[in-house]
Amino acid sequence: MMHIKIKTATIIGVSIVITAFILGQSFKNRNENLDSISVIGLGAKDFISDEILWSGSFTASSFDIKTAYNKIISDQKIVANFFIAKGFKSNEFSFGAVNFQKKFREV
Repeated sequence: MMHIKIKTATIIGVSIVITAFILGQSFKNRNENLDSISVIGLGAKDFISDEILWSGSFTASSFDIKTAYNKIISDQKIVANFFIAKGFKSNEFSFGAVNFQKKFREV
């Protein structure tokens, strides 16, 4: 009976040592991935990009939807002309869809 307890204790002890070794190696090698870049903390680096995304919006209010829409189109042309005057080509910028919001007055 005592012999079985010693075998069991030995097997459990060896299993704990092997598990601790495997976990220790995994913990030690957790950041050794040669195909990736890992950054911790705050860093800054200047770089040159060939693309930028700016966003903006136009707002127009009117009792007549056509008047408000025409004002937005007019503002869009002003902005487009500004970009072209600054050296941009017309295919280097775009405008999104017009969104309408109706506001009702309570009577």
